[in-house]
Amino acid sequence: MIIYQNVTKQFGDNPPSVEDISFTIEPGEFIFLTGHSGSGKTTLLKLLTKEYVPTEGDIEFLGTPLSKVRKVHDHRRQIGVVFQDYRLLPELNVWENIALALQIIGKPQKVIEERVTELLELVQLVDKAYHFPAELSGGEAQRVGIARALATAPNVLLADEPTGNLDPDSTMMIAKLFDKIHK
Repeated sequence: MIIYQNVTKQFGDNPPSVEDISFTIEPGEFIFLTGHSGSGKTTLLKLLTKEYVPTEGDIEFLGTPLSKVRKVHDHRRQIGVVFQDYRLLPELNVWENIALALQIIGKPQKVIEERVTELLELVQLVDKAYHFPAELSGGEAQRVGIARALATAPNVLLADEPTGNLDPDSTMMIAKLFDKIHK
């Protein structure tokens, strides 16, 4: 499903952010990428979403080399991303934040309502549907981010330090949620 082949990413004259990295992730695998700050974890994720292009090597996603992908927006729609800083739109409520991706791709209102309701139930935030991001705890905001990342039913879900800003109880809830999503 995902293959990195001898991938290096270097920014200018600096030492490579990642160097000669090769690995394969098979369908259905649940992977944790760990390492100290600055070790290149986020770079590896941004290479997969084509936010960055490898300096050397190639990445294959669902059988297609990313070097051949021309419609980046279509590629990114296959990947859900959960960010450490949530990246919720403050002027939209929880429901609207989750529905936005479905609206952008032109899903009918009935489909949007069913999908958003399903996701709110999954992340246990039905009672917060009309709250705004500023009214949420960190753990709640992260669960909205997860629901939003899942809205379009992506082939892959990436989470970039999804518990980095959370307390231990919220961290455990998010970990259990990822396990439930994987199953």
